[in-house]
Amino acid sequence: IEGAQTRVEGYNFDARKHVVQYDDVINRQRETIYHERERIIRSKDLSPTILTMLEEEIRGLVMEHTAGDSPADWNRAGLKAHLATMVGALAPAAMTAVDEATDANALAETLIDAVAEAYEAKRRDLGEEATAVLERVVLLRVIDSLWVEHLTAVDDMRRGIGLRAYSQRDPLNEFKVEAYRMFDELKSTIRHDVSHTVFRVTVT
Repeated sequence: IEGAQTRVEGYNFDARKHVVQYDDVINRQRETIYHERERIIRSKDLSPTILTMLEEEIRGLVMEHTAGDSPADWNRAGLKAHLATMVGALAPAAMTAVDEATDANALAETLIDAVAEAYEAKRRDLGEEATAVLERVVLLRVIDSLWVEHLTAVDDMRRGIGLRAYSQRDPLNEFKVEAYRMFDELKSTIRHDVSHTVFRVTVT
């Protein structure tokens, strides 16, 4: 009986230790998100944050649509459609650049400048006070909604991760790898959703 009790207590100790280790992974992600929320709440000017997200999104779009071996293989129509969905009407020169470009990096820089100009025009139309409200609300709502979805997805993944022990893989290491990948996806989705929302909303 003593031997059985010792084994059970050892199993329970290992289980609690693993729970703490799993929680540590999520807590590090939670600290990152909460730190960003705090920065957004306290910041007086969030336009640099928005412009950085717009720049990263444009670079990603250009990379995605210029993946062919030569400029003749580029998906120019798809890139213009994505730009229209994201920004609406861009300067005609930017659309001409999409049709005529042969260098992906140069095209990305041209489009980043055009999108930044379009955003500055929106900020001028709204005014400084309304822009500050819009930027803060968009960032917080996108982050909060996606963070809740992320926690649900990670919890679902965590429930099934123990099955990987049957294939001689450490569930905790597998959880860390998957959670890190999912957090990277979360950050990309936040950037995408903010970039595709900020041009379409206004303050009333």
